[in-house]
Amino acid sequence: QPRKGRGGGLRAGLVLAAGRAAGGGDGLPVGTRPHRGPHRAGRLLHPPFPARLQHGDGGGRRRGHRGGPGPHGGSGGRAPQRLPGVAGDGGSVKACVFHGPGDIRVQSVPDPEPGPGELVLRMQATGLCHSDIRVYRGEKKARIGVIPGHENVGIIEEIGEGVEGWQRGQRVALCPIIACGRCFYCLRGLRNRCLKRITLGYEENGGLSQYLLVPSAIVSLGHVLAVPEGLSSEAATLMEPLACVLNSLETCRLAPGGSLLLLGAGPMGLLHLLLARALGAATVLVSEVNEGRLQQARRLGASLALNPERDDLREAALAATDGLGVDAVVVTTGVASLVDPALAAVRRRGTVSLFGGFPPDSTVPLDPNLVHYSEVTLTGSQNATPDQYRRALHLLTIMPRAAEINTHCFPIEEGTKAYESRLGMDGLKSLVVF
Repeated sequence: QPRKGRGGGLRAGLVLAAGRAAGGGDGLPVGTRPHRGPHRAGRLLHPPFPARLQHGDGGGRRRGHRGGPGPHGGSGGRAPQRLPGVAGDGGSVKACVFHGPGDIRVQSVPDPEPGPGELVLRMQATGLCHSDIRVYRGEKKARIGVIPGHENVGIIEEIGEGVEGWQRGQRVALCPIIACGRCFYCLRGLRNRCLKRITLGYEENGGLSQYLLVPSAIVSLGHVLAVPEGLSSEAATLMEPLACVLNSLETCRLAPGGSLLLLGAGPMGLLHLLLARALGAATVLVSEVNEGRLQQARRLGASLALNPERDDLREAALAATDGLGVDAVVVTTGVASLVDPALAAVRRRGTVSLFGGFPPDSTVPLDPNLVHYSEVTLTGSQNATPDQYRRALHLLTIMPRAAEINTHCFPIEEGTKAYESRLGMDGLKSLVVF
């Protein structure tokens, strides 16, 4: 697509009230809302939560976000992107901008120009993660003025001086981690644990914008990955969450033929279910209080779907494993009270992994003798290594049902509604599409 001129008038900022429940705003039940914009009219994603693209024209794909000057960071001398401009800056491209907890606005921002080693992507799709919701709620930190979005797929629009191996028009997904490459963890391939790590969508501008400037560090670290032919851009946004799930299951040392209990059947819990099955887990139990999500777990292949308000998780785990307990339990959601039932359901020498991020200052009671005498491993996982990103992207080509986790689509003009959808637990994952 040829580059269009700057222009464009002011865009009204949309402020989303903190904790506001999702609402369609069109009086239609989920599943009957029309899907318009640059896509096929009436397209649905996946039942039972079809796509909902609010009435946007899908146009206005002009360039940009790279606003006024900001402080220089300390990542190997790299100069970070500048702060995005405010709505009155006269920029020509629409983006969601984080102005603080409870305050996400769609506004016009300036045009990015690639410097040496950088790329500019014309965005195709960006997934909204529960971590983005935690930032919105004030439970996790992000830079004021940053453009969120770390589950990013786009087409290379411009290539900066010195970039080799890429061509305009290639479709790529991004590992959003910027790592120093020199610390104790980076030297062991664990860039997700880098001591100087920063991340797109938190410290650096992410993909909830029509165009994304890819920092030179992302390019030079090899964190730009070509999307395989035949994999849709919407499905490819799942590379980042699926990489996190792959790290989780490998941390649990879950073997083919093994058993697993998942506490929580949100998007990440269901991705755990799908990947565990793809990797050969024989028994996968899922616990969830939301009946709609529990039904999703049954539909996606859970051996047993449990509601902890009426089912005894420990007894169910013992019954499913000849009295041993499951090999691993993953707490997929940030509810601290789930640690105790997780420890009760795991077998001796099994693993309990805390996957979901917890609110600040969360604490749990712990019987140390349970860990000691049963030799239980209590661990956690967060994000993933570059190799896990690479493998996750290719796993998506043989996991077609993973795309069913994406249930709602919105144009950038309606970007705040993607937040509303997640806050109201309306469906599963929300996407902003371009």
